[in-house]
Amino acid sequence: MNLNKKRILIISKNSTDLVNFIDLLKNDYEINTTSNYDATLLAVDMWKPMLIVCDVLMLDELYSLFLEKDLNGKIAIVFYGRKLNLKTKQRAYLAGAIDIIQIEEIGNMFLQNIRNKIQFISNNFLLNEESNKKDYMFEDRKMAIMDSLALISGIRDPYATMHNERCVEYAKILICELKRHEKYKNKLNRKQTNAIIMAVPIHDIGKVAIPEDILMKKKDLTEDEISIMKLHTAYGKNIVDALNFDTESCELIKAARDIVYYHHEDYDGKGYPLGLRGEEIPLSAQIMRLIDSYDNITNSKMYTPAYPHELAVDYIIGKRGICFSDELVTAFLEVESEFAKLL
Repeated sequence: MNLNKKRILIISKNSTDLVNFIDLLKNDYEINTTSNYDATLLAVDMWKPMLIVCDVLMLDELYSLFLEKDLNGKIAIVFYGRKLNLKTKQRAYLAGAIDIIQIEEIGNMFLQNIRNKIQFISNNFLLNEESNKKDYMFEDRKMAIMDSLALISGIRDPYATMHNERCVEYAKILICELKRHEKYKNKLNRKQTNAIIMAVPIHDIGKVAIPEDILMKKKDLTEDEISIMKLHTAYGKNIVDALNFDTESCELIKAARDIVYYHHEDYDGKGYPLGLRGEEIPLSAQIMRLIDSYDNITNSKMYTPAYPHELAVDYIIGKRGICFSDELVTAFLEVESEFAKLL
């Protein structure tokens, strides 16, 4: 046993994965492997690894173990898998995961990812200073909350989950372009960018409070029903506020609150709920307004058909200075072909 090597416990029933892990990691780390509940329990109690790398297919079998052992601040857990949906990610975070890695194969890129995780853990996660442990897990839990809220937002509306996932991809494309513009490059650092992308899937979380007969109505809404539907922004803000995080010191929660509450504000001041005008509207909400509009036009819902990409582009151009800022539309037009590839 080499006491200087970091210990990694690999958990999987896939023997090929286990062999590949051992081959990739054995020179740099002390490796142990398990493939069932009892062996994992023994390894956690007696061998005490620094990091657990667990096949997400083992999550159901080991979920209670991870909860009961309460490994937070003691052993870091990373899940990996080839097909990961939102529900699986949410459950993994609740089990204590610090990260969930989607892979095609176990190779050098995955190895580098694991090395980065171990370095991060060494520097930030297992230090003796209690504040560092708490800060790290605090960030992890905020991400788990975002995933949970995104899952909840799709429970009643079958359209919402796919809509949210597409909007995340659109946000990545548009933000990448905006960073090239002088006006925005200092407003979209890495932390701010990640916060916006994480918050996009919960933009309509307030719709959980909208009566089902209105939310799922297949015909045009009446004026009274439209007024009720518009309340989803306020309901969403209340949900985020109820998390009781400090929005001034937390980029993720600030982005979530701004997106949830202001994503129907229009640049000319005629949107809702507050009628904000121009740059009074947070940039995150402006981005959400545009990508939400694009996806709503180009994908069918229960009461509207899908329209061509070209029509969506024409709509956004026509709303320049009305719903969207000139700069935002300009950035969109630079990457609209990338949007089309996702249809």
